Formats: sequence, C-alpha cells, structure tokens
Amino acid sequence: MVPGITAALGCAASLRQPLTQRGSHRAITLLTGASEDGTAEHDWDALVRSGATLAVYMGVRAAGHVGRSLLAAGADAATPVTVVENGTLEEELSVDTNLAALASGLRDYGIEGPALLLIGAPEAATRPEAPRDGSRLSEPFPTDSDAAHAAWLKVLP
Repeated sequence: MVPGITAALGCAASLRQPLTQRGSHRAITLLTGASEDGTAEHDWDALVRSGATLAVYMGVRAAGHVGRSLLAAGADAATPVTVVENGTLEEELSVDTNLAALASGLRDYGIEGPALLLIGAPEAATRPEAPRDGSRLSEPFPTDSDAAHAAWLKVLP
C-alpha cells in the first residue's frame, strides 16, 4: 500500500504500466464500476471517444457490464485490459485480458476483489510479457524487502 497515492497510480507503478503515452494515450479517466444500487452508469460513448486510459475502481462485479457497455459504445474488442487484485500489496495479482473477454466477466480468472480495471493503457516496454488471454503475472514488483525495492529502482532509466 502506498499512502496518499490513488490505487490507479499505485497499481500502475507496481506493474510498471504506463497510463499515458505521448502521441497516443494523452489522458486517464478514473471512474467507479459500482453504485449504491448496482453497476455505475457512465457516458460510455464519451469515454470511448476520449481515447483515455480508463481506471475502473470497484470493478469486479461490474466487469461484464463495463466491458459490454464499452463494446456497445464502439470500443475495439481487442482493447487491452489489466485487472489488478489487491494492488500494491504483497498478495497483488494481475491478469491481462482484452475487452471482449472482460465482457463475459471475471469468474474464470478467480478474481474476487478488491480489484482495479485498467482499460486501454499503452503497452509497457519494461513489463514482463504475458499473453492477453487471462494468463497471470506473478510478483510484478519486488516484495522481499525495502533494500530490494531500492536496488530495483536504481536500474530504472
């Protein structure tokens, strides 16, 4: 956990996942997947038109609804999605998939939450390679000690 940092930024940093990229991904939108009476409704058309990376909080139960809504608004089915469960914690788990698979929900991935959905983020050159088919990435960031974190950070350009 990183005090004072929103989960979207903490999860992205932990995964070494950029959220913006000059020339293609110029914005990020933070939104909730849940509301008091179920799934949150958003202007899905505007979100798709914006081209922004989407960070959906409380997205586990709403994953299917979010995926179907974005597809209905014209989003590309191959849009990359990263689901981050228990982000920035020792038991962090991430699953890479795509919008078409997200539309059918997360039950096949064993994700129970809390989890964040990162939708449409640019590809990360330094991130461990994993197919976007639900394969799991393990230990995306050193977790054994502060010294390991410091040593790892020193190698960043």
